[in-house]
Amino acid sequence: MATLVGREPHTELTAARSVGRLKHPAAAFFALTLTITYGLGLPVAAASHGLLPIRIPAAVGALAIAGPAIAALVLTGFEHGRLGVQRLLSRLLHWRVGAQWYLVALLTPPIIAISALGTYRFLAGVPPRIPAPLPRELAQIGAESPVTYALLAVFFVWGSLAEELGWRGYALPRLLGTYSALTASVIIGVVWAVWHLPLFLMNASAQASIPFGWYLLYALSLSVLFTWLYNNTGGSLLLATLFHAVIQASTVLLPMLPASAGDTRPYVLSALLTMLAALLVVLISGPAALSRKRRRIGS
Repeated sequence: MATLVGREPHTELTAARSVGRLKHPAAAFFALTLTITYGLGLPVAAASHGLLPIRIPAAVGALAIAGPAIAALVLTGFEHGRLGVQRLLSRLLHWRVGAQWYLVALLTPPIIAISALGTYRFLAGVPPRIPAPLPRELAQIGAESPVTYALLAVFFVWGSLAEELGWRGYALPRLLGTYSALTASVIIGVVWAVWHLPLFLMNASAQASIPFGWYLLYALSLSVLFTWLYNNTGGSLLLATLFHAVIQASTVLLPMLPASAGDTRPYVLSALLTMLAALLVVLISGPAALSRKRRRIGS
């Protein structure tokens, strides 16, 4: 098993007092996360198509999104008790990182989105609509109203936090103890994409209009960028959450989604540019650690 020099985020797992033991913690996390999200999300998807004779509260959908966070907190508590949970949550407050990484988190998603729209304008000869129309389920709350955008901001933060506590907070550090950073990113990227399937099945959801193959490519590429950001910021979940929220805002508020753009090409171009960015990161930082500051030894 490869190890990393220095005190990295995943080494803190052994520092907390062990309460329980999981033979395959990442696999347990993936299984529990999918069980929670599918168990709550699939009925919501069925109800959205009128297949269930009941109305499911919106809170159920919000709880489904929290599947990764719930699984992370439950399993961390089982493995390391209250101290382990506290250490996991404390990484949300890890803000002392280089200013350049805040710029990466804040600027990379809109730069990729705007570049994709510019390429689309060049290829199609038609200017994209900016700002993009809101997804139907959000517009119904109050089309283009301040309340809608306030709720949208809360959704971006909530969704990002609920996911990053799990994907980067729990799964990534455990996978990094066994696999290279690139392999760990690919594993999370695949599960991450599959985890979103209930949203693809929901009527009028933002994901319903996205070809899943392109979404899978996008998720894999983003997963590499997340690992790169994570490893270069000492495992900061604050930066990961910020990055996630800006990705969501760039995708929804700019005409990237097929439902808002009326065309799949802006999304496809965004996925391709994200893949290009991920490839550059791998070439420059190396697949072993996705960070020039970290040196891998042993095998």
